[in-house]
Amino acid sequence: MILSDIIAAIKGNLIQGKDDISIRSISTDSRKISQGELFIAIRGERFDGHDFIEGAITKGAIAVIVDNIHKLSAQRIPSNISVVSVKNSIRALGDIANWYRRLLNPFVIAITGSTGKTTTKEILARILETYAPTHFTKENYNNLIGLPLSVLETNKDHRFSVLEMGMNSPEEIQRLTEIAEPDLGIITNVGPAHIEAFGSMEGVLSAKLELIKAIRPYCPTIIDGDNQELVKKAKSYLKPLVRIGLLQDNDHVITIHPNSNPPRVILFSNINKDTYEFTFNIPVFTYLRNAATACSASIVIGIPEKYIQEGLNNFRGVKRRFEVIKLSTSSYLVDDSYNANPLSLYQGLQNIKRLFGKFNIILCLGDMLELGNHSNGYHKQVGEWISEINPGYVVLLGDYSEIMMKSALNFGVSKNIVTIATDIDDAYNKIIGLDISNSVIYIKGSNRTKLYQLADKIKESLTNFGGRPFDL
Repeated sequence: MILSDIIAAIKGNLIQGKDDISIRSISTDSRKISQGELFIAIRGERFDGHDFIEGAITKGAIAVIVDNIHKLSAQRIPSNISVVSVKNSIRALGDIANWYRRLLNPFVIAITGSTGKTTTKEILARILETYAPTHFTKENYNNLIGLPLSVLETNKDHRFSVLEMGMNSPEEIQRLTEIAEPDLGIITNVGPAHIEAFGSMEGVLSAKLELIKAIRPYCPTIIDGDNQELVKKAKSYLKPLVRIGLLQDNDHVITIHPNSNPPRVILFSNINKDTYEFTFNIPVFTYLRNAATACSASIVIGIPEKYIQEGLNNFRGVKRRFEVIKLSTSSYLVDDSYNANPLSLYQGLQNIKRLFGKFNIILCLGDMLELGNHSNGYHKQVGEWISEINPGYVVLLGDYSEIMMKSALNFGVSKNIVTIATDIDDAYNKIIGLDISNSVIYIKGSNRTKLYQLADKIKESLTNFGGRPFDL
């Protein structure tokens, strides 16, 4: 990349140095800068990148982008360092990513949804990389900073790029779509996630639909065809849609067989009247549902069936997303601690019921956050969901523990098996003292509850029982 091309893409002003220099790569983290990179100073909630410009230069940055030139006077910037001024550094980062995406022009798939977007992304990436070089979002690089950085990791050899899109505010998905310019969109589902920021389910739905609103007119979007409100509003944008779901009038009708050996996913296309059948190595319903969406996308793209099956065979799950660990010959830990919202928690509990219904079920559940005024109501529902799976023991953790416990008791759960933990250590002590033979321990809560620490403590303490990943 030449700096002059970047300046043109972001409509920036060169206020110092040369613009004909070659840029090796781009970073927003002064701690990870290496020689020949461009450092973009971004102002965040806790840190201001402008305060770390000197450090970035010391580590090898040869150019910087700033949106607060007043802070430059406090920094000692050598005259040979190129400095570019813009109105908004985050906006500039996105504009650079969009320019780079157009320059390399891979086939881009953008995935959003209230649940399942990471798993769908990982499954689809496994499929596509068996067919051609594929780039995909690493970790949770799915916001206005992470997605552009992910786009900038693509190279000229990548035929496909699979990008995950998260959201915390209105118009975020729209901006991410403008940056990525996807050739294919996917909305896995719509549920009450981050509802605090959007006020209502209608607000969440409108935010997810920004993908269809902003996608180019001729590019299709795969949507959850069983969600009639989503379908109705998606159709109003008059753009190509592929509806996937269990209902028979969908474009891709899916049938899931989690109990067959091996588990199977069958897709019938009402578009071309073909039937596609694939096997999968994880008998978890939501994993199979996400696999069906990835298969649907692969069919739309035109990937031959043998590559789809090979990619499915290569998939081994996603860390802390219903990750099953064998603790002993008769006991398991299911680490689902990455995050939680009402839809994902309900799905997780249903998966436990289907897969471990004959086991003694030990639940450790934390708060579901970012639900705003809906928090009490959704946490009351948890009590009903707990009662439906007939657990042997329940540990609750967080500010909404009392609400969940009272609701569970109202739905008939015995008070002798429900307890509230004060912190992670207390929850650990309550669980580790139990007889876990013929048991499954299920852990789930919003990321800020840090229940992943509990999962790690249990895994570490039970290694002497032969703890190892359980290949479902």
